[in-house]
Amino acid sequence: MAAAPIHVVYLVYGLEYGGAEGQLMELVGRLPPSRYKRTLVTFTPSRWIADRMKDCAVDVLCLHKRGRADLRWFLRLRRLLADAKPQIVHCVGEAANLWGRLAALSLRPRPAVIAFTGTLLIGLAPWQRLAVRVMSHACECVIGNSEQVVQRLWELGVPKNKTRCIMNGVDLSRFAQPWDRAQVLAGEGLEPGLPLVLSVGRLSPEKGQVHLIAAAKLLHDRRVDAQYAIAGQGPLEGALRDEIARQGLAERFHLLPARPEVAPLLNACTMFVLPSLEEGLSNALAEAMACGKPCVASRVGGCQHLLAGGERGFLVAVGDVQALADRIARYLGDDEPRGTHGRNAAQFIREHHSMERMVRDWEALYEELVSRRR
Repeated sequence: MAAAPIHVVYLVYGLEYGGAEGQLMELVGRLPPSRYKRTLVTFTPSRWIADRMKDCAVDVLCLHKRGRADLRWFLRLRRLLADAKPQIVHCVGEAANLWGRLAALSLRPRPAVIAFTGTLLIGLAPWQRLAVRVMSHACECVIGNSEQVVQRLWELGVPKNKTRCIMNGVDLSRFAQPWDRAQVLAGEGLEPGLPLVLSVGRLSPEKGQVHLIAAAKLLHDRRVDAQYAIAGQGPLEGALRDEIARQGLAERFHLLPARPEVAPLLNACTMFVLPSLEEGLSNALAEAMACGKPCVASRVGGCQHLLAGGERGFLVAVGDVQALADRIARYLGDDEPRGTHGRNAAQFIREHHSMERMVRDWEALYEELVSRRR
């Protein structure tokens, strides 16, 4: 007789597309429905999540959180979990981690709760640091997506026996296929005849995009012929546009819209840059590597794992604009390291960061947590 499916409820804020949300969609969509009953709950409406899940036999529900003063959504969450009686509650993101653990505390039988974080949790106020430590006791495990994130959790007081590392995966079938570079660039309003230095990410302070603009200015002054683009959206969009204009780069530096499908743009770029001030394990960086692109990234978080050794790309100190410009110039000026590093990067992702491997790691954790309660 076949075992009953394991019911997993996933909690995610759901307001906009992001790396953690994209990884969650891949995981939920790839789990075998014969073994897992999957319910995905968002705090706020998210059309793209619903669209991604519509063909995956996944229940998608929304709590309709309307503002800080509205706590009715939390009562709905508590009632939903009480009625569903899941074996596992899998929370993604800091808001979901907090409220999901609180909602599960009084449930009987109590589900196994997983809290997932994909950031280094830098700059926390004292009460936030305390909350991270205290709330770690309200779940079975806290998952980081890189060894650096896990080490940061230890520094914040999360017990080592509560932590695990499950690294992000890349859908190799999406990023290995060829695209018509000229057609992709022309469709974005970019010049097919110029090298493209690309970055992808939320337009926010921790992503450090202002340093890429500064590096582009140095290279422009050195007459390095290239164009630059950042694909993303966020609160710094206006400030970044102003800075690009102030530096006289309006014709060479472009801000492109965010999009859930970045494979064509990544395949069309010459190289990829991630100038972040903090990172867990960057999906965009791993995806660029899967496309065989040479990469330059800040020496922070999971970037150190992805580009360790200097054979798959270059690492630079956080905020070091001169070093960033020099490494970009090295790739633009020399085909040999650009090609070699790109091939090495693609091989590394194939061997260590396939989506299939990530799904297996999550399945193993789910089975372990359920077996503990039998």
